[in-house]
Amino acid sequence: MDIRAVRQARMDDPGKGVGAEMTATSVSADDASGMQRLKVKPKSGFGGAFATRIIWVAAVLLLLLLVVAPMLALLLVSLGAGSGDLGLGAYFEQLALPRVQRALYTTLLVSSGVAVLSVLVGVPLSFGVARTRMYGKKIVRVAILLTLFSPPFLIVMAYIALIGPTNGWINVLVRDLFQIDTSYGPFNVFSILGFLLLALPSGVAFVFIQTAPLLENMDPSLEEAARLNGARPGKMIMTITIPLMRHAILSGGLLAFTVTLTLYGTPYLLQMDYLTIEIRNALLVTGSFQASGALSIVLAIGSLFMLFLYRLSIRNVRLFQTIGGKSFRPAMLDLGWGRHLFTALGAVYALATCVIPYIAILLVSFMGARGLGLRWDNFSFRAYEFVFSSPIFLEAFGNSLILSFSAATSVVVLGVVVAYIVVRTRITGSGILDYIAILPLGIAGTSFAVGLIVTYLSPPLGYFPVYGTLSILLLAYVASNIPFGVRISQNALIQVGSELEEASRISGGSWMQTLMFVTVPLVKRGLLYAWIMVFVQCLPELSASIMLKGPGTEVVSTAMIAAWEGTGGVQAAAAMGIILLLVIGITMLVAMKVVGRSLLEASDD
Repeated sequence: MDIRAVRQARMDDPGKGVGAEMTATSVSADDASGMQRLKVKPKSGFGGAFATRIIWVAAVLLLLLLVVAPMLALLLVSLGAGSGDLGLGAYFEQLALPRVQRALYTTLLVSSGVAVLSVLVGVPLSFGVARTRMYGKKIVRVAILLTLFSPPFLIVMAYIALIGPTNGWINVLVRDLFQIDTSYGPFNVFSILGFLLLALPSGVAFVFIQTAPLLENMDPSLEEAARLNGARPGKMIMTITIPLMRHAILSGGLLAFTVTLTLYGTPYLLQMDYLTIEIRNALLVTGSFQASGALSIVLAIGSLFMLFLYRLSIRNVRLFQTIGGKSFRPAMLDLGWGRHLFTALGAVYALATCVIPYIAILLVSFMGARGLGLRWDNFSFRAYEFVFSSPIFLEAFGNSLILSFSAATSVVVLGVVVAYIVVRTRITGSGILDYIAILPLGIAGTSFAVGLIVTYLSPPLGYFPVYGTLSILLLAYVASNIPFGVRISQNALIQVGSELEEASRISGGSWMQTLMFVTVPLVKRGLLYAWIMVFVQCLPELSASIMLKGPGTEVVSTAMIAAWEGTGGVQAAAAMGIILLLVIGITMLVAMKVVGRSLLEASDD
């Protein structure tokens, strides 16, 4: 097969399946070098080697400022730098507190539980979508996308309305049906089990996007050999398919663990002891940067260790590589009635993560008074009238749009420059950029926010009027999303050959001219996808925003939390959530239109 034709086909449709682009975020620089490390030596002179090195230095300095400086400041303040009492005292003091021990226990328990359950649910779900003739594949993919891009705390709000121990609609219905003489329960969402189940959808989504593309592109020769030797489908799956997927399964589980470890909105609304909550309490309640910094470093060490294991899992995936240069399509397994089990699993996931909670939020938003329940005479547009007449919400929504647009643009520009240097140039040490860029994946928003506060309240950066403005929120958004910009840009560059770039350089084009007029147009679909992805992720961001917000810098997520806690009521928070979902949904539709059907396309034939 002609390699250039393959490259052109991949440019025209850069990936099939919901996980194609998303899994671009998991391609490391080491994988890039193994796939297509195009060591193009830049020309000397202006726009050549000198300009490339200037841009490399600028990119390094910017990444150091955005990523390394806050974490270094956090480490120093946690050790007592500047106080004259340098040491680990703050760590021992905080870890000795009973509430911190409870928070640490809950954090590890829930994160581990979500990781295990995510694999147990996500792997069969991805297998059903990719390899069986189950019904509702596109519905499952839409549910996965909505789970990834919608704020987790919105689902929590919905289930508090549904199974809150006192006024939850399902609890009230069960008590009336079975004539239970109590005003509490029988279900309680404010529990470890409730937390575990509400954090599970995101974990399942991450396992899905790691395993589904592998299943869709797996070489079927080994499975065909097993079938020809009389192996039943179940035995073939357990002895051939699952072992080939082990690294994708491991990486998905590690991602699920890391994402759960850094949650803030879910434990906050469920009133659980959690490490991210204790970080905020240590800063806002006790006013101690050292205590908050110590807890932030503890959390960062745990999440960065998981990130390290994740990188190891994707680095060694080549040992189990199943995709070669031949064109093939894995066969759909005919499981008979067994496919209905996968259909049922997909239906439960879609109902539990999207249909039921979003309908519940919609109903709450139209209630005049929550205590009156679901009655026609309680139907009202009062919440929406309050939201659209509220200066706080309008300002918060405008701030979120400005920050999301600015962050997405900044991340794409920085990401394409860093990715180009890592993938295309021979500059010694370019791989350092890749490792710096991925660090924010393993840092909780609350921890990173504390680092930013310390950085911009202390010399020398403290002389810049950043703290208390939208600028510090923008820095947090850009830094936390740099990994996505770099990874997606790397994946796009790897899929494009260097012939046209070389032709441009031979014809006298400078490095910058080649990048702007040759490379960027070739990878524009990938860059556009990266922009949309970052925009949608920044729009509902909560964990860093709630730490960094100030007067005039409210965003949608913090305005929703404020409304939930009393400023406008639960109905106003639900109305804000519906508006946010509409914006996210419209953005996703635009993404599918301009990027292509690869967001939803499955092997449905």
